[in-house]
Amino acid sequence: MRHIVFIIIIGTILQAQAMKSQNHYSANIQWLPTQEMREGNQIIKTLAFKEQTGHINLLPVIHYEIDAIGKLLPSDSIDISMTDTTWIYATPEENAILRQRLDKESPIVSYTINTERKNSFVLVTILPYREVKEGVFQKMVQFKTTTHVRHGEQAALKAAINTYTSNSVLASGRWIKIAVTETGIHKISYAQLSNWGFTNPSQVKVFGNGGTMLPRQNNTVRADDLTENAIWHNGDAIYFFAQGPATWNYQGSMAMYMHQLHDYTREAYYFLSETGLGKSISTSNHTNLTPTRESTSFDERVYHENDLENIISSGIKWFGEKMEYASKTSYTIPFNIPDLQTDQPLKIFTTAAGRSASTSSLTLSVNDQVISNLNFNAVKLGDSEGYYAREASGFAQFYVPTTSFNITANYNAPSTGSICWLDAIIIQGRRKLKFDASQLLFRDRESIDEDAVTKFIIENAPSNLQVWDVTNVTEPMNMTVQSSGNNAAFIAPTTSISEFVAFNPASDLLTPTYKGEVNNQNIHGEAAVDYLIVTHPDFLEQANRLANLHQIHNELSTLVVTTDMVYNEFSSGQPDITAIRSLAKMFYDRADNDASKMPKYLLLFGDGSFDNRTTSPYNRILTFQSDNSIHKSESYVSDDYFGHLDDNEGSNPQYNSLDIGIGRLPVSTIAQAVNAVNKIENYLTGQSNTEWRTRITFVGDDGDSNTHMQQADQLATKVNNTHQGFDIKKIYYDAYTKEKLASGDKYPQVTKAINQMLDNGTLIFNYTGHGGPKGLSHEYVVTSAGIQAWRNNSRLPLFVTATCEFSRYDMKDETSAGEWVFLNPSGGGIALLTTTRIVYSNLNYEINNNFYDFVFEKDDNGNRLALGDIMMKTKRKTSSTVNRLNFTLLGDPALKLIYPEESVEMTAINNISVNETTPSLGAQSTAKIDAQVNHQQTIDSQFQGEATVTVYDKPITITTRGNVDNKTFTYTNHENLIFKGKVSVADGLLSSTFVVPQDIQYKTGNGKILFYAADNALTAFGGSTDISIGGFGDNIGDEQGPDIQLWLNDTHFVSGNKVGKTPILLASLFDENGINTTGSGIGHDLVATLTGPTNERYILNSHYSTQLDSYKAGNIQYTLPTLTTGQYTLTLKAWDTGNNSSEATIAFEVSETQPFDIRAVNLYPNPLHSGTPMSMNIEHNLGNEYIQTTVRIYNLSGQLMGSYSSLVASSLGTTAPVTYTPQNGNGEALPAGLYILYLDLVSDSGKKTSTGQKIMIR
Repeated sequence: MRHIVFIIIIGTILQAQAMKSQNHYSANIQWLPTQEMREGNQIIKTLAFKEQTGHINLLPVIHYEIDAIGKLLPSDSIDISMTDTTWIYATPEENAILRQRLDKESPIVSYTINTERKNSFVLVTILPYREVKEGVFQKMVQFKTTTHVRHGEQAALKAAINTYTSNSVLASGRWIKIAVTETGIHKISYAQLSNWGFTNPSQVKVFGNGGTMLPRQNNTVRADDLTENAIWHNGDAIYFFAQGPATWNYQGSMAMYMHQLHDYTREAYYFLSETGLGKSISTSNHTNLTPTRESTSFDERVYHENDLENIISSGIKWFGEKMEYASKTSYTIPFNIPDLQTDQPLKIFTTAAGRSASTSSLTLSVNDQVISNLNFNAVKLGDSEGYYAREASGFAQFYVPTTSFNITANYNAPSTGSICWLDAIIIQGRRKLKFDASQLLFRDRESIDEDAVTKFIIENAPSNLQVWDVTNVTEPMNMTVQSSGNNAAFIAPTTSISEFVAFNPASDLLTPTYKGEVNNQNIHGEAAVDYLIVTHPDFLEQANRLANLHQIHNELSTLVVTTDMVYNEFSSGQPDITAIRSLAKMFYDRADNDASKMPKYLLLFGDGSFDNRTTSPYNRILTFQSDNSIHKSESYVSDDYFGHLDDNEGSNPQYNSLDIGIGRLPVSTIAQAVNAVNKIENYLTGQSNTEWRTRITFVGDDGDSNTHMQQADQLATKVNNTHQGFDIKKIYYDAYTKEKLASGDKYPQVTKAINQMLDNGTLIFNYTGHGGPKGLSHEYVVTSAGIQAWRNNSRLPLFVTATCEFSRYDMKDETSAGEWVFLNPSGGGIALLTTTRIVYSNLNYEINNNFYDFVFEKDDNGNRLALGDIMMKTKRKTSSTVNRLNFTLLGDPALKLIYPEESVEMTAINNISVNETTPSLGAQSTAKIDAQVNHQQTIDSQFQGEATVTVYDKPITITTRGNVDNKTFTYTNHENLIFKGKVSVADGLLSSTFVVPQDIQYKTGNGKILFYAADNALTAFGGSTDISIGGFGDNIGDEQGPDIQLWLNDTHFVSGNKVGKTPILLASLFDENGINTTGSGIGHDLVATLTGPTNERYILNSHYSTQLDSYKAGNIQYTLPTLTTGQYTLTLKAWDTGNNSSEATIAFEVSETQPFDIRAVNLYPNPLHSGTPMSMNIEHNLGNEYIQTTVRIYNLSGQLMGSYSSLVASSLGTTAPVTYTPQNGNGEALPAGLYILYLDLVSDSGKKTSTGQKIMIR
């Protein structure tokens, strides 16, 4: 594609007018040593340089954009010149790589022109290599380019490709939907129409656009809305021509007709209405023409195709009969072509696929005579990422002696594992124009000529024979038929292919199937909208809930439509993926160049399947599948197809740009849909308002020469350098012990670290490494079962997974691990930027790196970008590869991440301004930090709230264990926590005091300080590494350890009590000089030691936080991992900043019979006014468990008046508020009176309890 565009545009330069604009770009390339990377199942070496932005054939290249050039016209052209180039010779190792991978015909400078939201931009690619002599290459180290955009003569602007009616015909009147499966004349009796509810059958109209699929290319004309068809009312019936879901097109290069089965349906649909006199079929006026030839035969075409198997569960193509070694190796397919002219040759075109370790072949024969051979190239049977099979096709001609014959397909299977799948057989021959049935479809290529007029003569014609020209399927024309004996004739011009149907109206013709009433709808009549939600009908209620949330929280205009509604107005009722895109494009086109009126986001509310015709609940909204259906890493599913809305886009998603932010909620049941919207509502309103919102976790897999950890660390460094307010966490596999178990190598401590991180909360969870539909990494550190056990619903992260197939949402009857991340109603993630097919590490890194260029970007009004915006910008900057298409957004595209809106700026250290030289903070010295909350770089004096101040010692250097091939990896991170405390914020100002622990690293260097502040309306954050830590302060002379108090689940706990399997450790600590949490002193960690049936040691440094405005007192809250039943003791040991220690011990019993006790139900307001909401929270003894809460309200006669259920999180034995407006089953507010409210509670662990309370409604 790149080469084609390049040549076409260069060809127009000579005709260009004066230069209108130019852009300059220069770069110095800093080459690195060759790097190892994974390609398929192999580790290969490739070249590398700093800040590479793309790859071609796994060689690094430079991509850059030229934008702000408006909309290019066909007469415009681009000229790119390169100057000031400097080259160096490649090393022998690099020469070997370039000899293998560099396409010598590729230009050094090339480009593509893309359009995004009506504006064109040029993506320039610099391939910085050249061959100076055979096998010897040079690398570019410096260059400059100048790009001229030249505008040709201004031409009159053409009309829009697609025009749209202002209202759908479905907007009013009564409508029913009918289905057809075959192409031909259909008959519906008036009696049948009356049975379908029509009062005046003589006025029934037929609407529909035929059974063909919509064209992918946007600038290909297609029908808008529903077209009224010309029909024939005759006697007591209507007759109309209907096109079924199998259509034909003539391929001039082969002189054959090729059929196309509809990819999404086995029925075509039409619509009936009675709203006055309809369109009647007209009669031709060709009888006065003089024939130049006669036709007594025609081109008959037949096919055999059974879509039985999608051989790699990916791609649009399905295959038929299967033949394999040592099993069934042949099939016989019968054909019957009545009145076939056997003296004329038959043409046959066959397609099939073969899978074998060596070349194999398929032979087609008739009467034991071979007529065609198809040869299949070999594949590597063990290759999980390359060709699974090879396709082949064959064209031949042959004769048969009779009108009925058999074709035998025989697979020459060379060895075990050899398989062949038949795809299709198409046969075309000459058939006598003879009427032998109720209707006959025909056409005649041999009659076509310039100015030709043909007399068609039909044998064996009944006296009442009708002939229609059905070339235009919605407006057939009745031909004037003249009978002579048993023959009938008509005259027609034949300058191009025409399709005719002859039929006997008195015979048994095709009849459609009744599908049901169609409610009035009018998508075409809707105004401009920000957010389009396309939902499966089962999820309409929840889709409307979601739309309402965005109207309230994001002030977005929304439109919710069902898939059926979209198909009715944009694809004649047939399921068709392009109909959904046509919906978005209609609003996009109507906006013209006004970006404010263009739709911003499109949500697909429903799961999808690679089998787009299945009735499985996993197939809720259609998926776009690639044409490639045989190559594991080139086949893909992509929702990007829905977002290519410019006229010059559509047919090739790989090279198109998104014009709208797209996401999908992969829900397959109503319960999942309810949970999904609950989760999004919870993210908007119910997330814990603490510093987890500024935490980003990078997880790196081991192996592959540490590529994944290196890439994860490069991303972490990038974020740390550009956004210092975020707290960067690193979980790199090789830093942990790999255990060899019977089930294989495992990293249990990595699993534990990930689970703990999610429980603590992280804004973004970024994984780089291996993965698949069942989980992350070869060691299955994260599995589907583990994901479903996560309980972090008040701290939901965005997952970014640069790994293979983790979120393969289009599996037919399975749910991938990535989908479970979103579908988990009690935790997991709020959304995923994730992969659906096999991807490659270098290309994954490219898109992951680009993501961090935009995820924290603000719009022109200073607002955070929504996930759909981030995805759109990220993909625009990423190389046009299949890899880019394999990344999808599972989640709400209009949702915004909840990192803080405002900033916190450190202003002074120990009363010295940060603009001056600030002192180092030495061990055991008292430190005072001042800061302020800013709005638009000015102090926000209205800010009243609390802040968390976190101070880290200098970064430490960590060398991993070398678990794979003894290859270690070294990285740095801020891990030693000096202080974490809460302080008040008054009028935008905050101040924090603490004692620096004795256990810091004494060498002076820069630590890191982080701020997170929140009031009732806003949040703010900031960070800095301009804080010097090191040396010694004064000895504080303290020899007493901290005071410690311990409880489990809540402060009512008494040592020895029973608890559930995941109790929460609660601790209160006090020391005059604060608690030591650095982790750098040997044995000086804050440690809980558990003894009993499970023995474990927990380091709790990061779980300690001070009480408000006190560095002396603080608390620990830590959920213990799942414990087995039995008697336990837990001892907590703590050190103060002067390294004095204390211990406290508590005993408890883990029991499955722990009672579920309700301590209080706090209900307010009570009394309340009718129609107003009430809120309640419940205090109980089960700690942080999720509680399924059912509210039932009865009147004093015991009659159930209304009920409400919700899943709510608990924190320290108190549920989050449950808000409910008392109403009856019809949604009507309960009238004034006294009622009894019952609460039924079910815990996450299955425990149940109930309670009741009176409420008064006024």
